[in-house]
Amino acid sequence: MEPRLENIARRLALPPETLTPLAGDASERRFFRVAGRQGGAGAVLVVFPEGTAEEESVRYTATGHLLREAGLPVPGIYRRTAGALLVEDCGDRLLQDAVRERDPLPLYREAVDLILGMQSRVPAGAALNPPFDEELFFRELEFFLEHAVSGFLGEEITAAERARWRQLFRVLSREPLRQPRVFCHRDFHSRNLLLRDGALRIIDFQDGRAGPAAYDLVSLLEDPYVTLPPGLREELKSRFLAGRGDDDFSGDFPRAYDIMALQRLLKAAGTFGFQAAERGKKHYALYLPPALERAAGIMAARPEFEGCRELLVKYLRRALPD
Repeated sequence: MEPRLENIARRLALPPETLTPLAGDASERRFFRVAGRQGGAGAVLVVFPEGTAEEESVRYTATGHLLREAGLPVPGIYRRTAGALLVEDCGDRLLQDAVRERDPLPLYREAVDLILGMQSRVPAGAALNPPFDEELFFRELEFFLEHAVSGFLGEEITAAERARWRQLFRVLSREPLRQPRVFCHRDFHSRNLLLRDGALRIIDFQDGRAGPAAYDLVSLLEDPYVTLPPGLREELKSRFLAGRGDDDFSGDFPRAYDIMALQRLLKAAGTFGFQAAERGKKHYALYLPPALERAAGIMAARPEFEGCRELLVKYLRRALPD
């Protein structure tokens, strides 16, 4: 066992033989299942990367307490030490996997209700992280060009093409900020929802921040990890609007949803390209085509985005496996 992990285990009185490594996510955090803790129940050791460990553990702890106090199903936090947390084990059955085995509708209804619960019971201003703003959205979109298009796909972007993209990026960065501001999980999708004892549990919530009301809904319904049938997607949108009593959305909700979806899908595509090309996590490349295809489909219904849709279709052809 490496010295840092050994020190963490010793401070938490965890015998090395009780630690089993778990698959990680797109972050640099590491996870270990701990057998036989907390009165016979299991626990998970979360080890944060050096350099940002203190900041990340504080954000996780504070946001976890915020959500738990609001009655939302997040893992309990048992103990904290420098650079690590010992948290409740919520299992490893992802929503992504569960919907392959059973009717997705009840699970996705439950997930939409969790979004509504966060929005109604967690004050937007209580989030520890800075709120979404235009420049953050814009940087995420530039990340798409740098890491998905140039970095992973190897496409050369001309000055004219970049200008076309940036014109779209400003729309995608400004319009979502007209929506009602709520607490956003930020990564509310099928790999951050675990099915435990017949109910969903929310994980990976430490990046929660104030943002547009459609953001988490888009993250869930436009998730490249799970492609939902269009009819189901529309039913869940209606459930969300009914739950909010949505007279407070300014303007046209279908457009607000599509704009938010394009921002989120292109941001996700950038993450997939970065993880595959820079971090060597090649499996993320599998999710790049669904993200680009869905974004192109949304653009097809909005003529003002046709120029960028043509470019996106070109990138999609490069991203598809031979």
